[in-house]
Amino acid sequence: VLNLPQFLEHTQFTSPVDGLKMNSEFPGAPDGSLTQRIEHKIFTEIVSKSDALIDCHGGDINEDIAGFVVASSSGNHELDKISLEMATCYPTALVHVFPSEPQGMSNSAQHLIGIPCIQLEAGTPYPIREEAVQFHIEGTLNVLKYLQMLPGEPKRNLNQLISPKRLKLFSEHNGVWNSRCQLDQSVKKGDVLGFIKNYYGDIIQTIRASADGIISMTRCYYAIKQEELLLVVSTLT
Repeated sequence: VLNLPQFLEHTQFTSPVDGLKMNSEFPGAPDGSLTQRIEHKIFTEIVSKSDALIDCHGGDINEDIAGFVVASSSGNHELDKISLEMATCYPTALVHVFPSEPQGMSNSAQHLIGIPCIQLEAGTPYPIREEAVQFHIEGTLNVLKYLQMLPGEPKRNLNQLISPKRLKLFSEHNGVWNSRCQLDQSVKKGDVLGFIKNYYGDIIQTIRASADGIISMTRCYYAIKQEELLLVVSTLT
């Protein structure tokens, strides 16, 4: 556990000590706040000595994620190619491509020190699904084979969908979330994905798909506040 105060407070994104998000502060700062100092320690003592970076994420406290990979784009054709090929080592049909910036997510390492980076997303806090665990294990072993760190040929998925956008759908009200969709479900623009109801059971917001795509994240909790994230639709065009 890297950030013990955040772990003990059950806060899903930001630290209760400094209000910062662990995956938004790379490469950190040695004289910064707690989160920034933790990130600096990880970056200088582990990431900077690595040949490649695999950042494994489970779903956050309120999320359920079927499994996808984020490859990195830094403008270096060879590095970007390796990052995308690492993503093909995972058993998923969906790959996102995020830019590698000088500061921010862990994939800043692709921009700063020239190593290929990917980020995995799969799972939910409870119940832990065996298929989500195996997504991480099997894919990572395949990457190690691809990088020739382990013997054998990697099993790669060469028919993945490269999705340029993740459309986030938010609640406009406090209330109760009623989902009408499932993870990995294909949806069309205008499809009803769920409802927000008030505490008397009346529908006060209908959530519709704003584009064709695949449901890549759903919300675990029924209780919802205004402006909280409900779903993510990964577009295919």
